[in-house]
Amino acid sequence: MRGILFWLSFALGLTGCTDDPEVILSDEEKEQVIREVFEKFKSCRDKGSSAFECRQYISEAACRYNAIDDFMEVDEFLIYPKIYDKIISDPSWENLGYASNCDALVGAHKKVMDGNAVVAIDTEDRNKMVVVLLQGAMAQSSKWGCMVPRCAAFFTTGPEPFISKTLNYAFSKADGVQLFVKTK
Repeated sequence: MRGILFWLSFALGLTGCTDDPEVILSDEEKEQVIREVFEKFKSCRDKGSSAFECRQYISEAACRYNAIDDFMEVDEFLIYPKIYDKIISDPSWENLGYASNCDALVGAHKKVMDGNAVVAIDTEDRNKMVVVLLQGAMAQSSKWGCMVPRCAAFFTTGPEPFISKTLNYAFSKADGVQLFVKTK
């Protein structure tokens, strides 16, 4: 029955974006949600839309993948520069440290695997680029010198966007990249 309700709400666009603790998506449902939002993002980007028109999809991905509504205002998803402002002003989000700290990366991965929402933000970038950490195995990064978690990155310009690559593919360097977890 739960599966039928999920697919019905998914078809109506209602899945995710809720802080209801009773809403817990299965791994399969999370994978489906992230792929659907990624396809919507790529469609926006491929239409030749301005980069500014496609910046809200990372918020939608974070909300729907984690069944939270933190990155919505007046029924619209936040653009990624506003996510950082939201997180640092919201006591339900905790800073786990910088991605240059291997222990912080392991801690972030554990939180994701426990079902918590975790994002990485390049706080040194003027646009505050955001990626969503995903469940799955960590992989060794020779560039960063430690194990790094998987993520989804929806680049509006520059590198090719992706889902399910490791964090070191999203950011050229770990310095300045902070990890945040939703704690409540």
